[in-house]
Amino acid sequence: MALICGHTIVLDCLTCYEFSKSSTCVQTLAFDLDLTAGLQYYFWVIDKFGNAYRELVTVQAGGVIVPNLSNYPDSYFNEFAGVFRCYLTTDAAGANKVTFTLGGVAYKCFIFEIV
Repeated sequence: MALICGHTIVLDCLTCYEFSKSSTCVQTLAFDLDLTAGLQYYFWVIDKFGNAYRELVTVQAGGVIVPNLSNYPDSYFNEFAGVFRCYLTTDAAGANKVTFTLGGVAYKCFIFEIV
């Protein structure tokens, strides 16, 4: 569960796709979710403390989501931060989660960790 803008967000995905990013100094993050280029979604990040961040992103060529790291606290994504749970929605309230398919399996969320 996470809280954003005074609303409680329930993490209802049972199975999340897992990424790991290798770096001690993350300058960019990109997630290949095989989505349709040009579409816009709200990208949600929830940290191990339940803090939630949301930003509007446009799917890049190749179906890649690239969050703008300047929308997060300095050094937010680091090797000591733990696991981040992420999902995409079509609405700013976070109710309409986007399904993406990787390796023939449908997911509504993914988790990643900086290692």
